[in-house]
Amino acid sequence: MGDLSQIEASQSVKVAGGNEQHWAGVSPLKELVTADTLDNGGLDKVLDVVSGLPEELKVGISVKENRKYVIFMALDTGLTFGFTSLSQSIPIFKNQLIMFPAGVNTEIWFASSAGTKQVAIGEL
Repeated sequence: MGDLSQIEASQSVKVAGGNEQHWAGVSPLKELVTADTLDNGGLDKVLDVVSGLPEELKVGISVKENRKYVIFMALDTGLTFGFTSLSQSIPIFKNQLIMFPAGVNTEIWFASSAGTKQVAIGEL
């Protein structure tokens, strides 16, 4: 990237693939930079998790199309999460906010230790 002129370095380049578009440019240090701005809208709701019935993190019938991040916060104690419907072994503390990158093929499941528990979820 170091051989670009000032004019070339100041121009934006659109990188497209699938259903996504990203803008790329050159930093003052002549390095490639991209911006992956979350502008695809977000969805959220409160999910009821019943003991013995794991629930998947999804706001609607299916995972949000082009999902990039998930956010969740336990509203009760006694909740765990995991990445399959068969295993949810990671504890979530009440009022603990968790956010991480997760595409549409990454499953996140919640389980309740007893009774019905609530978790606030969001997809970006």
